[in-house]
Amino acid sequence: MIVENAKQHIATAVKTETQLPYVEVNPRIVSSAPAAAPYETGIPLQRITSAVRVQMTMVSVNTSKIPKNPCLTGLRVSAQACAIEPEDEYDLAGFAVGVIDKKDLLTGEELKPGDVLIGMASTGVHSNGFSLVRKVFEMTKESLDTYYDELGTTLGEALIAPTRIYVKALKSVKEAGVRIHACSHITGGGFYENVPRMLKDGTRAVIEKNSYPVLPIFDLLAKTGDIEEKMMYNTFNMGLGMVLAVDPSDVDKTMEAIRQAGDTPYVVGRIEAGEKGVTLC
Repeated sequence: MIVENAKQHIATAVKTETQLPYVEVNPRIVSSAPAAAPYETGIPLQRITSAVRVQMTMVSVNTSKIPKNPCLTGLRVSAQACAIEPEDEYDLAGFAVGVIDKKDLLTGEELKPGDVLIGMASTGVHSNGFSLVRKVFEMTKESLDTYYDELGTTLGEALIAPTRIYVKALKSVKEAGVRIHACSHITGGGFYENVPRMLKDGTRAVIEKNSYPVLPIFDLLAKTGDIEEKMMYNTFNMGLGMVLAVDPSDVDKTMEAIRQAGDTPYVVGRIEAGEKGVTLC
């Protein structure tokens, strides 16, 4: 029943959004197995479900009905949920595919010492680090409905603040004529795992922690859970969801373009010569 409901919702959503006669949806179960034992304590047994692996042809394109040469013939996504979900619910995992000209690829090869790092504000935990979040806070109605003055809202509302998507900001920067030298999306793994991915050998990112405001939810997490600072920066985005590296001459233009897109930018650091990695100071 769960999978059938998922199929129906997927088909309806895709057809509604695209209105394209050549789009087809065909989810199918690939395999299922008992869920692994929960790695956290205190999870009610009724919240442990079986692991169902579903492969979905989210978008299947009939190329004979497309007037122009297609650049896409189909999308597939597989998701395995070894889960803590009620029996009557399901998770739908998906992804997006895009096309880019080779000349526009951000390979990091243009990165150089002296480049300036610009960070864009996040809205909260951005759906990352919830294994740790659940260890810090009790996942009860009373706990999640508790209002915190420092948050300006309840704990639950702060934790589920919608993830900020930076597509418009990045597009605005590009349209402003700025060549981004490197870019890092700060997701799970925080600064220590994500920032180095945008670096080339011989370059090091130096980020100043006091160059932007850390969101109150992270201060509350650290205080309540007695979490050391390095662990916080190795798990959460700490208030920055995206970091760009640009030439110093493009800083003002980049900041303005980001603001025009509705995001909040901060100059947070620089690129130096050195061992590939990140220094927080």
